[in-house]
Amino acid sequence: MLLDTAGLLCLYHADVPFHVQAVTAYQAAQQRLTHSYILAEFVALVTARRFPRLPALQYMADLLDNLAVEVVWMEEAFHREAMAFLLARVDKGYSLSSGNRQTARGYGSATFGTAAVQPRHVARFC
Repeated sequence: MLLDTAGLLCLYHADVPFHVQAVTAYQAAQQRLTHSYILAEFVALVTARRFPRLPALQYMADLLDNLAVEVVWMEEAFHREAMAFLLARVDKGYSLSSGNRQTARGYGSATFGTAAVQPRHVARFC
């Protein structure tokens, strides 16, 4: 399961629509993957939505320590590949996180990006 920005928000806050469905999907997932750009976007999102900052940052710290979640750290090569992805799709509204979502495939868990971990990521609920 890819934990993207909207999906993390659904997991984080019980008052967000589809929180229960997101928690259920998270608990059922055999693998969980995210990347550092998504984590940065999450902090910006909770700030923009005026959620209390300290609990959101503690949630991120806990996520980083969670052995059940693999975090891919974006470096220059990832960033360049994501930029190439975006430049090839200028007609889309993709962000760098979207581009890195594509780039991270194959760099994280060996099976990330295969049918084994694509039974819909949490964000589809949000």
